[in-house]
Amino acid sequence: MKAALFIAIVEATGESPTPEDPASAPQGGGSSIFMWVLLIGVAILMYVMSRRNKKKQVNADAFRTELGPGQRVMTMSGMVGVISRVEGDVITIASANGDQSQWIRRSIRSLVPDEEWTSLTSDYPEDPDDTDADPDPDSPGADGPGSPDGDDAPGIDKS
Repeated sequence: MKAALFIAIVEATGESPTPEDPASAPQGGGSSIFMWVLLIGVAILMYVMSRRNKKKQVNADAFRTELGPGQRVMTMSGMVGVISRVEGDVITIASANGDQSQWIRRSIRSLVPDEEWTSLTSDYPEDPDDTDADPDPDSPGADGPGSPDGDDAPGIDKS
């Protein structure tokens, strides 16, 4: 049965199963060599990229271990401020307007150079306590009508 099928295929295609000239026979090794070269190239590329990423990680870890009070930093989310306290993995950052917040050490992206610090904090006074001493009584946040500290604060029963 197999022989009959083989003969039918040969007759239909008009090609003999064995060529008369061995030099004209198709050579089938080219695609496997290409596949090996491609596989080795991808392996080398992956190795080089992993080394580069490892170096970046080591440099970032070294930078974060050297953080200390007084340094101007930027967090991963873009907040800029001055480190006021370091306690283990928790870093307290004072922003330009004087607010303090706590951050995990790994969330610090970089140090902020003086030129960039000036442009980022130009909207705030140098000394957070150096604000207007006599605020407008009708402005939000001032003690007066409409402020949470005023007599008409919602939710506070003064009786």
